[in-house]
Amino acid sequence: MRCDPGYLEEGFLALQQAVDFAFIDCLSANASENMENVTMRLQRFPYPPYVDDKFVLVIQQQLPFIVMLSFIFCAMQIVRDLVYEKERCLKVGGLLNMW
Repeated sequence: MRCDPGYLEEGFLALQQAVDFAFIDCLSANASENMENVTMRLQRFPYPPYVDDKFVLVIQQQLPFIVMLSFIFCAMQIVRDLVYEKERCLKVGGLLNMW
């Protein structure tokens, strides 16, 4: 398995160079004289190696559970308040009067 993207072997660089030369030729009057001595050099852009972050995996697995628990907590608070109001006869009608 290759690690590099394979731009040189797959012909992408030749296409990119042709597009670049055509663009430069359209914008510059004496581009054909300057483009004869141009050479292409290939170098990968340096970037740090991939770091496997376990925090992202934990968040992906635990966030839906935490959101579900937060909604359950809100629902339990609403039910507790409704039961308290019914026991104390503070409000008659329950959910119908809420809306």
